[in-house]
Amino acid sequence: MRIIGPNCLGLYCPAGGITYNSDFSQKAGPVGMFSQSGGISAYTIQKGNARGLYFSKVISMGNGADLNESDYLEYLTRDADTRIILCYIEGVREGARFLDAMHAATSIKPVLVLKVGRSEPGASAAASHTATLTGSTATWEGLLRQAGAIQVDGVEEMVDVAHALLYLPPPAGRNTAILGIGGGSSILAADLFAESGVPLPPLPSEARKSLMDIYGSEAGRILKNPVDINSFDGTEVLVRMTKAIEHCANIDLLVLQLGYDHYGLIAGPYKELMTGMFLDSVIALKKEVHKPIAAILHSYGSAWTTGLALKMQDSLLQAGFPVFMSIQGAAVALGKYFNYHEGKSNIL
Repeated sequence: MRIIGPNCLGLYCPAGGITYNSDFSQKAGPVGMFSQSGGISAYTIQKGNARGLYFSKVISMGNGADLNESDYLEYLTRDADTRIILCYIEGVREGARFLDAMHAATSIKPVLVLKVGRSEPGASAAASHTATLTGSTATWEGLLRQAGAIQVDGVEEMVDVAHALLYLPPPAGRNTAILGIGGGSSILAADLFAESGVPLPPLPSEARKSLMDIYGSEAGRILKNPVDINSFDGTEVLVRMTKAIEHCANIDLLVLQLGYDHYGLIAGPYKELMTGMFLDSVIALKKEVHKPIAAILHSYGSAWTTGLALKMQDSLLQAGFPVFMSIQGAAVALGKYFNYHEGKSNIL
């Protein structure tokens, strides 16, 4: 008999009816995870489900007195139901074996690693938590990079990157165009995307002319890249401008951004009406635009606008769009999505 744990929550396997508690989704999906923290694994399940990620198996492994992290990584690598592997790691017991297992895993599946215990206080806490040796941060980063793993800095980032890998096809290139409402958020997006290694090339003169023909003037707008449309003018205009940008040979991915509380001068009922119309228009793009499209829903500061954003997220996910809930989260996730696919074959 083999033992999982001690000091763990055990297994979550929706297809087999095994769960941490009765509140968890019974819907299975292609994401597998092992975690040295039960709480982190539970949070990742809930956070992932809310973002359209569903799980094949999640193993809360605790102290790993018998089976350890290498066993679980090897298992998830062989598991036909798992297409993406998530790992929460404080330290490892068999370093050489774990590195071999990581090389084998990344050769056929994306592997996302949240390695904690990188600071002195964190390493001390990890030693108390699961009695593992955390190791040098520089050594870990170098080994994971050599092994082809995707390193992430938190649960939210791990979910964002997994979301991008599942919902977006392998890219033709990394050149991106951002369009949406709000000059300030457009400039913020430009900075964050550039810092994450996501280029926003200038639109060709033909595309800019097409945008000028639609709007008549650039006054109060930005018709470069990012494109700030300033206000929502209906489905027909959004389709025309998006198709004008899609036709640019130097653009591989389109990103639509909508900031809820940037509608500062619009009262609640009208804000709900406008965001609902924007949602319908984005979904209409599915039939009209053939390059990949991602959406960013952001700047929801109140409980009410947060509710609107979550409802819109659910509708876009059902329509097949990748959705990010912050500009920074989208920039980091898309940068790592592009980095992963460069030089990779289509293994998803």
